[in-house]
This record gives sequence, C-alpha cells and structure tokens, in this order.
Amino acid sequence: MSQDDQAFEEFREALSSGDVDRIRQLYAAGRLDAEDVSEQLMQTPEDPVMLRCLLECGGDPNDISLRGVGSGEELRILAEFGFDIKSKGHLILYNFVEDQETLDWLLDRGVDINATETRVVDNGIPLAPSERDYSNKLLNQVAAAGNVQLFNHLVARGAKVSRSLALHYAASPAMISCLLDQHNMDIHADSDDLRDFYHDAKDSGTPLCSAIFHQNLPVVEELLNRGADPERCGKTGHLPLAKAVGDDFGFNRGLLPALRLLLDAGADKDYALTCSVLHGKVEAAQICLDAGADPVSALKTAHERKASIIEEMDFVNTSETEKDRSGAKAADSSNRPVLSPSPRTCTSAPHEKFSNKMSPLGIIGRLVLTLLSIASFAPQIRLIRDRGDLAGISPSYILYNLLIATFLFATALHIVSSMVPDLPPTEYFFDIGQFAVVWVVQLALFYLSLTLPTYTAAQKRRLAASFVSFTAITLAPTIFEAFIPKEDRIWWTAGLAYLLFFLLAPIMQLLGLAALHVQVRETKSRTTLGALSVEGLYAQTLVFTLVGASMVFRVKMLPEYWDGNPSLPPERNTPLAKLWMGIVGWYEMVGWATLDNLIFAFAQGSLWWIARRRSVSGEIGERDPLLEG
Repeated sequence: MSQDDQAFEEFREALSSGDVDRIRQLYAAGRLDAEDVSEQLMQTPEDPVMLRCLLECGGDPNDISLRGVGSGEELRILAEFGFDIKSKGHLILYNFVEDQETLDWLLDRGVDINATETRVVDNGIPLAPSERDYSNKLLNQVAAAGNVQLFNHLVARGAKVSRSLALHYAASPAMISCLLDQHNMDIHADSDDLRDFYHDAKDSGTPLCSAIFHQNLPVVEELLNRGADPERCGKTGHLPLAKAVGDDFGFNRGLLPALRLLLDAGADKDYALTCSVLHGKVEAAQICLDAGADPVSALKTAHERKASIIEEMDFVNTSETEKDRSGAKAADSSNRPVLSPSPRTCTSAPHEKFSNKMSPLGIIGRLVLTLLSIASFAPQIRLIRDRGDLAGISPSYILYNLLIATFLFATALHIVSSMVPDLPPTEYFFDIGQFAVVWVVQLALFYLSLTLPTYTAAQKRRLAASFVSFTAITLAPTIFEAFIPKEDRIWWTAGLAYLLFFLLAPIMQLLGLAALHVQVRETKSRTTLGALSVEGLYAQTLVFTLVGASMVFRVKMLPEYWDGNPSLPPERNTPLAKLWMGIVGWYEMVGWATLDNLIFAFAQGSLWWIARRRSVSGEIGERDPLLEG
C-alpha cells in the first residue's frame, strides 16, 4: 500500500471512530489535502465537532450535501466558514419544523421563506425527472405537526399561505380552524394546483380527499362540519368517496368511518356502492346498502357521474384563466406532454391545461396531412421499385430517418398510453396516425434496403442490428408500458419519459442533421442521382414543413403556462426566466415533434436544392432525367 493510500485509509478510520485529533495530524503532516477532506463533506457529517474539524482542515463548505444537515449548530458552523446561507437555506427550511430558533436564525440571514425545493416531496424523496412540487414545504410540515403558534409566526414573517398545501396537510381540527378562520384558505383547494406530476399522487384532490387518504378521521369530520363538499373533486378527478372506499391495489386503504360521514353529508350512495363493488370492498358495499343505495341503479349512476365530472373539469379549465387563487398560479404549470387531452373518469383524470375539444376543421386537417405524408413517399418508393436498387442513397441516411421515425412513434404512443390512462377518443388516432404512417413508410424503405442487392451483407447486418437495438429501448418499452396496470407504472413511466424527452429527443434532432450530411456526401460523390427521387424530395419538403408547423397548434397551451414559477421571488422569476421555462415546457410537450419534422423538411429541401443545382449546371449529365421519380 502506497503512503497516500495508507494515509487515506487512516483518514477513513478516523472518520468512522470520530478521531478528530488524528485527522488534524494527517492534515498538518501534509498527508491529506483539502480535496480529500472536501470529498468527505459530501456525506454531511452528523457530528458538529467532526464537521468543524473537516472545515478547519481545508474542506470546502459548498461541497456539503445540504439536505443532510439536521441541526442548527451545523448550519451555524457552515455559515462561519463562508457557506452561502442566504441563497441555499430555503432548501432545508422544512428540516427545522421543530426548531423555531433555527428557523428564525435562517430567516434573519435573508433566507426566502417563500422559496422552496421543488424537486422533492415533503418527506425529502426526490421526484421523477421533470416532476415538480411547488408548494411551500415548510408551511406544509408545520401544518402537519399541528403547531398553530409557529404557523402564525411564519405567516407574520412573510410566508404566503396561498403557496402552500397547509390545509391538505393539517393534522388537527385546531389547525383546520386556524387555516380557515385566520388565513381564509380555500376549503376546496386542489393539491394539483401546486404540483406538476406525471402520475396522480394518491393524496391528490381537495383537503377532504387528503384527510381521508391520510386516515385522519377527526380532520375529515371537521372539514365536513365546516362545509366541505363531499362530492368535490380536483383536476385529477379524485373523489372523496373513492378514497374512503379504497382500492384493490393497496395504494389507498380506504377509511370506512369516513365513508359513513360522507354518505350522511349527502354523497352519492349509488356511486359509492359501484366503487365498492368494483374494488371488491364488501364492508364498504354493506355500508352503502345500509345507507339506502340502490344496487340496480348503481351502474347507471356511475356513468352519469363520469359525465358530470367531465363537464365540471371542462368548466374549471375554461375559467382557469379568469381567476387567481391567491397567487397559486404555480398550479397551472402542471403540464404533461399530451397531443390532444381527453378527460378521465371521476377516479382518475389528467391535468387539463389544454383544450380537449377538436374541431371538424382540426380533424380534416390532420387527416389531410396524414394522407399527404403517405403520398410524399410514393415517388421515392416507386423509383426504387422500378430500378430494383438503392444506388445513390446512403444506407446511413435510410437508417437515421427510420430511427427518428421510430422515436417519434414511440414517444407519441408513450404519451397516449401513460399520460392518458383510458382508451383515447377517436381524435387521438389522427395524431398517432401521423407518426405511425411515417414510421411505416420509413420501415418500407428500410425493408427495401435489406432485400435489394445494393448494399453489402455486412452493411445490411449493421443496419438491422442498429434498428433492432434502437427499437428495443424505445418502441418495445412503450408497447410493454401499455400492458402495465396504471397504478404500477409510475416509475416505469417516469424513467421512459426521461429517456425519451431528455436523453433521446435532442439526439434525434442532431441525427436528422447527420442524415442530411451523409446523403449530401453520397450525392456529391456520384455522377448521377441514382435511386434518389427529386420529385419525392420536393413533395416531402412541402408536406413535412406543414406537418412540423401543425404540431405547434395541436397542443393549445393556456397563457399561465408562461408565468414561470410563482414560488420564486420576483427578482428571480424574471421575464427571461419565464420565457425559458415556457420554452422548455413547450419542448417537452410538443417541441420535440415540431423540430424533428421541420429538420426532416429542411434536410429534404436541401437535398432537392443540391440535386436541382447539379442538374442545371450539367453535373448529372444530359442523359439523366431530373425527375427520376
């Protein structure tokens, strides 16, 4: 073992045993440097004495994992060594719900009480990529602890109640009274107003829904006594009744005493019975029957309930732009990448930030573009068929375009199957159809490249292996996803969304430009155009320019989407920041499809221009027709 390795091993042993004197000796002797010490700070020592020792030995306080800091003493030590408490302290405010002295110390040093860590939920568990929780976790946790005095103290120090889900987390009737009477919180507020999740959180909905999910019967009773509507649902469509009945997946245990309270408060008995039967809840069904539920009309009531919830959500979404729920517009940044949203049933409905009504003109436009997309490939396929080869067409050009089409098709399927859990309406097939037909015709060209005697056997093997591998990580997981029960696919959906939207989407745009490069090189290396159809290039340029432009209008975003993150202080939520967040969200929703189609149109147009210029300048030769298609 080298001297450096031995010193580091001694350092690790000293850390484990808490021997700060040995650490100081190693550092003073030059056997440890500041970089070695800083690496250990990333694990956030729990002992303040050890923390001070590491910092005195040259550790950088900015290397520490702030979420692991659990005491005010550690924070004070970090501040002593230059840690930027003011700009980062808001990330852990909620760690000190039971330590008002430390909270005040942080706030006295300029920590923004209304800023919050958006990438974790209240228990510190990180969210999936692109998911956000904009609620003030400090107020949430204080409400959950039932500390009315501290809650009022924080509000007096500037905390904005409207940016919290305090009423959803309130753990006692006393806290409910405080929030309703002193702070005028909305008893029907929707938790998804301050969340941006790909999945439906099991506690989502109104405060009544949350109280039932968290098995807090006294709070349920208090909310009902204070006028909570037992049939009010949030944007996701979760009803208090459904949460009280429970489900058969184990995510929602149900709360039968709350079910009795809801029925006594006027909740729909027949619908409650239907939910009970569907989920195999015998005791819940008996409660409903005892309350007078009609087993014959229960199913009919369920269908009527679904229609009324859809109508209510449509009304809420239409009027959303006209109201400001006490600054809680962060709700409206809850966007999922959907092509043409459709309401769910009352037990599970999506965040609706977009119009879910498609006009006849929209349907006709989609159908026309789909048919034109097919027709634009006809000249190319016909020319290859007539010639019997693909001479003049780069094999990489064919492969790259097929991979892009596979990505687009897989992403569209992922959006429809995971973001919208029920079977999509007829209109969805016009959106899916656009990507599907392009994938099919690109697959047809790929098939011709493998079967016609143009490329070598080694080239064909590489083409086939590349396509199969790419399909295995994109289209296959998307198809598999459709067969996973909705309640079990949360992490699968999040992982697949990260792969498609954040890893592959930018690569696909670069791949579109790479396809242009390899085909330009192939075309310029030949004296003839060969099997490359100029007529097809021209048609695809026009058609896919229209297709790319149409993607902008297939998702109608409400203006609030560009409001940025209201949980940030005004000096950080600048117009430029709002614009950037809006652009990023637009790209996640539909920008990937817009750019891929426009890049394809640009590539085909560039190839058409090059072929045309070579023809005009005589490079192709007089015996080679310009329009070989």
